[in-house]
Amino acid sequence: MALFGWVVVSTLLGWWVGAGVLGALNTINISSCAPTVFRRPHYNKEVIQRHEEQLDILKKLIEDGTCAYFYFDFGTNLAVSLRKLYQPQYYPGAPLVDMFQEKFGENRSQVCSVGFEPGATHTPWLSRLQTAYRKAGWPTVIFTETALSHMNGIMLFFNIESYAGSGSSVMDV
Repeated sequence: MALFGWVVVSTLLGWWVGAGVLGALNTINISSCAPTVFRRPHYNKEVIQRHEEQLDILKKLIEDGTCAYFYFDFGTNLAVSLRKLYQPQYYPGAPLVDMFQEKFGENRSQVCSVGFEPGATHTPWLSRLQTAYRKAGWPTVIFTETALSHMNGIMLFFNIESYAGSGSSVMDV
């Protein structure tokens, strides 16, 4: 069983970050609809406001010089990669932990992590994790209900229930 909804993909910003481009962050806003009866898409004002707040936090981290390094997580899901970055003790022997150690060293307080997760089912968990990580001194910004795209426009977003909300994709319409 798949759940369908309209997705609005639109560019929020593009900045230079160090030697690379953060690029165009694109938001998706999901409104529920039945698989056979589609409604016109609309913007979810709460999601847009949350994105603006996240952008302000990310801009401040960059302007303050907090970030010596950036780690981008495209398709954050339940943030296992971020947890390996900031809590490696819970993932002994994981190859990603070794790579993080080699690239970032022990002190992760100057590693800014930026995540993007389109699946709305993960929003509550990711919001709590982000708050906990910030309190611990780990600069974390997770754009929930957000996807990246090479285009602006409207796409169909769906979750596959058999994956407990972890399987999702977009389709061009």
